[in-house]
Amino acid sequence: MPPSGVLGLLLTLAGILLLFAFGMPYRLRTGGTVSAARKYALLGWAGLGLIVAGSLLQAYPGGRAPEPRRDFVIRQQSVAPLLPRICAETERLKGERTCYRDEWNDPIKALAAKTMGQEAKAINGDSEVEFPADSIVIYPDEGSRVLFEGCRAHACPTANVYFLVTPDGTGMDILWGSERGVRALGPNAELLSERKVYERLQEIKCRKMYPNLNPCKLR
Repeated sequence: MPPSGVLGLLLTLAGILLLFAFGMPYRLRTGGTVSAARKYALLGWAGLGLIVAGSLLQAYPGGRAPEPRRDFVIRQQSVAPLLPRICAETERLKGERTCYRDEWNDPIKALAAKTMGQEAKAINGDSEVEFPADSIVIYPDEGSRVLFEGCRAHACPTANVYFLVTPDGTGMDILWGSERGVRALGPNAELLSERKVYERLQEIKCRKMYPNLNPCKLR
């Protein structure tokens, strides 16, 4: 319930208590002084006013209930329309245009090197076996990222790296898992870690590889 709705309930309750204590303002009174009668009438009117105000606040809250938290959405689909600013070359696989990391254009390769920083050698080693892009990740802000993946030879998929690239080629996040644990790099690293996007991607990969395994977990 919005805060204004709670306030409406409290005002209504206060109005009811005033009416119980001092009566309706138009009630015929016997005994007591004129000033006391006026005081009781004013308090009665105040009680009625609070009830009316409280009812209006509940009927017309004037505010929105909090929207549900948006989450990351992982969607397997054609990425061909999103590749022109990412890949210098593309190729057709299973009827769809796609590309690998080694086909990235130079600005994307430079962006990847910048995002990896001092971990570039280790990340490149853990992603030397490349897979073509075939999925997108929709962020909570509704922006899309093209998903590229690679893993370490003879250690797939326990040593795995996901590269999430904006279609305009200006942004990149990296999710890197290995024996040392899971790390996220890039401008959205904290949010990606908090929402456990790497683990979700690994679960999707596991279900593709072992559809009958439940629960499915890659080690």
